[in-house]
Amino acid sequence: MGTPFCFLVHFVNRVIFFCVIARYNLQKNEYCCEMIDTDFIKKDYIALIQLAQYFLSLEQGQRIATISGLSAQFGVSVGVIQKALKTLESNRFINLERKGCQGSYLKQIYPHQLVTLLNISSLVCVMPLPYTKLYEGLASGLKSQFENIPLYFAHMRGAEARLACLYNGIYDLAVSSHLACEHWLEQDKLEIVMQLGAGSYVQEHGLICRDQPNEKLKKIGVDIRSPDQLKLTEWYFAEQAVEIVPIMYNNSFSLLKNHTIDGVIWNIGDRNDFKQHHLTFKPLKHNALFQRATEAVILIKKGNEKIKQLFHLYADREMILQHQQLVFNEKIEPSY
Repeated sequence: MGTPFCFLVHFVNRVIFFCVIARYNLQKNEYCCEMIDTDFIKKDYIALIQLAQYFLSLEQGQRIATISGLSAQFGVSVGVIQKALKTLESNRFINLERKGCQGSYLKQIYPHQLVTLLNISSLVCVMPLPYTKLYEGLASGLKSQFENIPLYFAHMRGAEARLACLYNGIYDLAVSSHLACEHWLEQDKLEIVMQLGAGSYVQEHGLICRDQPNEKLKKIGVDIRSPDQLKLTEWYFAEQAVEIVPIMYNNSFSLLKNHTIDGVIWNIGDRNDFKQHHLTFKPLKHNALFQRATEAVILIKKGNEKIKQLFHLYADREMILQHQQLVFNEKIEPSY
């Protein structure tokens, strides 16, 4: 009874590993390594995923941990680690160089093949509604970086709502200003995987008010879903007694015209029609706070190493920014 059973286990394992490699060869650039969930293969498959993540975190030429060390780190037997390493090497996911008592070194790594083992079929990024060319350019630039894996966008008003959804695991990535995410970073709930520099989120912020120089500003509109607007408003009017009026940012112009509010701190976006609405835009003086409010950052949930590795494998900061500027300057059409 023992021999046929052992043969069956070995056969099932070999079939599953073959399926992983076969799906990669037949469907290159599609990340859908679907595994049969059986007790026979669970440990082997988990070891493959863990080793894939481990090797993606290493640099080529770097010394790797010992087999016993990897066994202890991942909580599986030495035999399972040995088998997983053999599978990765024989199918050209990695190439190790063994130097006896000096240990083993990562001679060659094939990251795009390793990613197929992470079982990530697509990514979803949540970002603001694309009502400006900068937002459209950013979405289009990100999309262009992930040609080999589907990247989808969810558009949502309010940075707090977006970041809460990211933290709760609803989305893989989120876009916000650097200023808006700071308290999430301080609480170690989220982490930045890419900073895109000043002016990549919005051009500049300023005070929008009626074009009446002698009018006193008493009622200031604030969209409570925007941490940026609230912080900038509090800073700007720190030494002036004003009433904060909760508003929806897209109603700002109409609320100014009907005197519900006297002013609002907002970004200029693509608007250049203030005068025809009898409004004026006064840019805020430059300081570090304002700079952080104009910088776009890409975030993940803290500790999500799979998404972090995948993002860094594909995303190129300079190419994203170049693409964004081409869209902003209407040299190319956005695609997202």
